[in-house]
Amino acid sequence: METLAAQAGIKFLGSYQDISTTATFSGNVTVSLQYDPAGIPAGKNEADLQMHPLETGTTGTQWAKVTTGVDTASKLVTGRVSPFSWFALGFDIPVIKPVGLQPPLASLWPYGEALPYPDRGGPSSRGARCP
Repeated sequence: METLAAQAGIKFLGSYQDISTTATFSGNVTVSLQYDPAGIPAGKNEADLQMHPLETGTTGTQWAKVTTGVDTASKLVTGRVSPFSWFALGFDIPVIKPVGLQPPLASLWPYGEALPYPDRGGPSSRGARCP
């Protein structure tokens, strides 16, 4: 099992799969990936899982979203893709950008971690946490 490359706005379940074929085909293909409900983070609903293929385009390489359905009874997430690629399952998460940090510091702050705020005597001095 390998660690996923992070992407803002996505919380991955922790592993990815390389799907390939030697067959010739055209158009989209339906892909279904099984998931383990034990890996669902607290507070998340498995029906909200998303399938993300790794796509390379004119703006670089990024994880796209191709989900067409989630079968919670069979523990399968389905999507339509063309071509095959690396695939990962994950959840959409809000992107919180630190205010007041100047690059390069703002780009180094890990998503999903507590964001410190200057002590101003108010509740914001304790930091904020991404869901």
